[in-house]
Amino acid sequence: MVNLQLNQRLGGMNDVAYVTHYSALLSAIVNATHCPVVVDSSKYPTDLGVLLEQQRKLPPVFVVHLVRDCRAIVSAWKRKKQRLEIYWEHRLMPRYPTVVSAISWRMFNSHIRRLIERYQVPALVVRYEDFATDPSGVLETVLQTAQVEGGIQSSCVNGFRERCHPIGGNPDKLDFDFANIRSDLGWKDRLALSDRILVRLLAGRMQRAYGYN
Repeated sequence: MVNLQLNQRLGGMNDVAYVTHYSALLSAIVNATHCPVVVDSSKYPTDLGVLLEQQRKLPPVFVVHLVRDCRAIVSAWKRKKQRLEIYWEHRLMPRYPTVVSAISWRMFNSHIRRLIERYQVPALVVRYEDFATDPSGVLETVLQTAQVEGGIQSSCVNGFRERCHPIGGNPDKLDFDFANIRSDLGWKDRLALSDRILVRLLAGRMQRAYGYN
């Protein structure tokens, strides 16, 4: 299993050209690695929309819709984190106010749900908290639902860190270890009551739809 993360906006190309290059990249990855499954961890709904619009030109697509408690997202976007890939100067990850984070969370998830419904693509919703509690079990469920033969292999999990080469973004990705996955509940102590109220007002209905009270 190979993971990649792309962003259609970075290339400045139209949708057809993007998907053409994307398809060629997938073929090259499969030929080089002999892995039958390629995981694209791009997080923008716009990227998913482009792929689904042009999916007839691609191998079968299965969407894993990963969600997390909006309150945790709000808290995370308030924290100070240094961008380690920018080694020549001290630069922090961007931070956003509660209103921006909550509305973005709601819009992102709404857009993904609409895309899945519009294109009738097979999909599975996975909560971050469930994955952090039982990563192997949730991953096994994902593979079974996506009809990936063989299931999860211990060799794949144990060797993930050695074959992981992130080059930017959240610094936590630079020191990832599958064996040490755990749920980050620090937001429960950090997030102010006023922020919790804003989240309830702006995203409460969708929060409840995903099982967050």
